[in-house]
Amino acid sequence: MFQLKRKVSLTIFTKILSLLFAIFILQAVFNYAFIYESEFKQITNELTTLNNRIQNDIKYDKGSWNVNAYAADPLTPNPTGASGFSTNLYVITRDGLVIERNNPIYGLLDASDYKKLLSYQIPQTITTSTKEQWRVFAQPIISEGKTTGVVFVSYRDPGNINFSEVDEELIDTSKKIVSQITFKGDQIDVGNVDKRQLQYNISFEVVDAYNKVVLNNGRTPTSIDPSYFVDELNKKTTRQVIDEHAHIPYLVTHQLITDTTGNVVGIIVSGKSTAAAQLLLKDYLFFTTVTSAFLVLLILFSLFYSFRKELSHLIELHAHHHPTTPKSIHFNAKKGELKIDNQLFVFPLETNQYYLCVAVFSSPSKPKSEKDLLKLFGEKASKANWRKVYDASLSINKKVRLKLISYQDRSYKINSEFQKYIV
Repeated sequence: MFQLKRKVSLTIFTKILSLLFAIFILQAVFNYAFIYESEFKQITNELTTLNNRIQNDIKYDKGSWNVNAYAADPLTPNPTGASGFSTNLYVITRDGLVIERNNPIYGLLDASDYKKLLSYQIPQTITTSTKEQWRVFAQPIISEGKTTGVVFVSYRDPGNINFSEVDEELIDTSKKIVSQITFKGDQIDVGNVDKRQLQYNISFEVVDAYNKVVLNNGRTPTSIDPSYFVDELNKKTTRQVIDEHAHIPYLVTHQLITDTTGNVVGIIVSGKSTAAAQLLLKDYLFFTTVTSAFLVLLILFSLFYSFRKELSHLIELHAHHHPTTPKSIHFNAKKGELKIDNQLFVFPLETNQYYLCVAVFSSPSKPKSEKDLLKLFGEKASKANWRKVYDASLSINKKVRLKLISYQDRSYKINSEFQKYIV
């Protein structure tokens, strides 16, 4: 019986525990989704606001670009990279001109025409399709006699500035960058390049021989294969990407630049790391798991303590309606003691229950007639007395919480299910 009660207690405990955990899990999932949606919606709104601003700054009409408002906008990156603008930002034209590539994400629009850049190994002035003038210079990166990349440096809007002074700054900056570059096998390593030691008014880009932008600072008049532009157009407006080098997650969103007739002539892509938001969500999940487990245990303890009497009653009812199969049954006729496993039930001598037990245990598989049992009870075999035998069997079965004595055709015997357990 003790084992039965413990089993019933565990059943009730498990059901309550499962219900509480289900409630807390649903709450955690709902809150997680709410936080996730709020954090990512906020980032998306920030990026969309920036894209809208840039879209309003940059104009394209009748085949001509005008980026003067964009260059003068204090909320966009400084052409030299000196503004500390941290948002990942790209502005690319349909023909592949890179108007802006600030803090590029490794693996996202980070290609540059390496061979074209190498053609600028003599300082020169170029004018891009956006009508911006640049003084540019390219310094090859040599490793073991082989050109493995290029450092491309630029100075925006040289105007009437002495070219020799500008060129000296361009060459000096490129040489400093090359001197700080190391190699891992045949891969360019820019980990030692210190931007603080470089000219603040010079922008640059380091590109390897595979057209991959390894490092950049500020705006440079470079170009990318137009197929990247087309590929970006076919992707979702807002999506998550992973920096292939640092393995940092980003949320990026793009916006189209169109001419006055609605034709797409460029694209703006901005991004922001979601690492902080995901860390917040992980911390929330950990905190929720710990607090939920604590609250579940606290509630369970409170419930069992507050309703211990009611639970005990439920256990008794459950045990009555869900009896277990005994392992041993023994009746001591001299003492009127019926032992089922470790439970002892006593039937006072010379009672109807006692006489019925004596009769059925004397020969468990042999049915005892009502007539014989009434005679043993000291009663006359009559219709008025047959109920006494039946009531005695019910009383015994109820007391031991088993259908120990079966009734059929006005005869009684030990239930055939339990006969093999009698010792």
